[in-house]
Formats: sequence, C-alpha cells, structure tokens
Amino acid sequence: MGRKKYDYSSIRSYEDFRKRVPIQTYEEIKPYVERLRAGEQNLLWPSEIRWFAKSSGTTNDKSKFLPVSKEALQDIHYRGGKDAAALYFRINPDSHFFSGKGLILGGSHSPNLNSNHSLVGDLSAILIQNVNPLINFVRVPSKKIALMSEWETKIEAIANSTIPVNVTSLSGVPSWMLVLIKRILEKNRQTDVGRSMAESGSFLPRRSCIYSLTVSNTSK
Repeated sequence: MGRKKYDYSSIRSYEDFRKRVPIQTYEEIKPYVERLRAGEQNLLWPSEIRWFAKSSGTTNDKSKFLPVSKEALQDIHYRGGKDAAALYFRINPDSHFFSGKGLILGGSHSPNLNSNHSLVGDLSAILIQNVNPLINFVRVPSKKIALMSEWETKIEAIANSTIPVNVTSLSGVPSWMLVLIKRILEKNRQTDVGRSMAESGSFLPRRSCIYSLTVSNTSK
C-alpha cells in the first residue's frame, strides 16, 4: 500500500512526505491492517509487524487494531518514558524513585487470529511484554502476573505479591490503579504484617494520601 503507492523510498524530507502522503482515516487503511494481521508484511511499514494494539469500540467498528512496529516501541513509547524520567530527575534530583520498586498495572494480550506469529492486546500489555528485561528487577508484579487476562484473579495476585514490597512509584490507568490500591489496602489491614506496615508507613508511597484518594473516589 503506502510504501509502494507513495514511493516512500524517494521521500527525503518532511515536506516531501506532507505533499505526497494524504491524511487517511483508519477505515481507509483497514484493509491493509487486516492483511498485516493475516501475516502479510511490508504494507504500511518496512519492518516486520507482529503486534497490534487493540483500541476500545468505535462508531464504525467493534475495535481498531493498530500496528505496532519494533521501531515504534523503541523510538516512541520507551523513549517517551525515558525522556519523562530524565525530566523528572532533573527537576527532582533528590527523588527516592528508585529506592523501591515500581507498581505497574497494565492489560493483557492474546494470539492474533489464532496465530502464534502475531499477537493482539492492550498497548500497556505490549509494552510490558517487550520492555528491557532489566526492568523486571525494579518493578512489581512479575510479568506473568502483570499479563493475566482475568481481571479479578489478576487484582488478587498483584495485591498478594505487592504487599511485602517497598513500592515507591505507580504506573497505570488511574481508574484501574485506584481499584487495585483499594484492594491492596483492604488486604493489608487484614494481616498482622499489614497492620505493622501500616503503622510504620512502609507500604506504598504517601500511604495516607493514597488512602484518602481511594476513599473519596470510591464513595462517590
């Protein structure tokens, strides 16, 4: 499609791209996305496409399947996170961000069209699946738990694995995170260890603030 139709190989500048490639809707490129999902390559991007981020329902379709290349992962998503972290530490040089682990909450993924060659999932799950393995040393829960598909089981597993950990940062969809934190606080108060940690304030950053936040949001 795009690469051959608009002769991408001869594009040398942003201005060339702007003049040659028109603005297109998802519906216009959907046939090519479906071909990519079926295993065909080199339609919209020159490298292999194995991942598709699934959006929520839309007006014209149940979901959109957005192709995610390895270049998009590295040069957009992960680089964006690195830039955000760099700016944060520049502004807060005395931060204790890495004095504990980061609690990361994401979605899940599954085989695409029953094919092991290609996968579909929430963008957050795609990021968790492909992130540098070294991140596993500074995050909680484990990748296996983080990518569970059954929500209630996942929340319980994350809560159980997080309670004994010194968590110093939170990453995830705010509404999902509030549900998770509320469950962690509930379970934490049910144990002797939890009561001791609550008294010492060693569990979760700014515990009293988080507790107030969850109560105010869940009581509405």
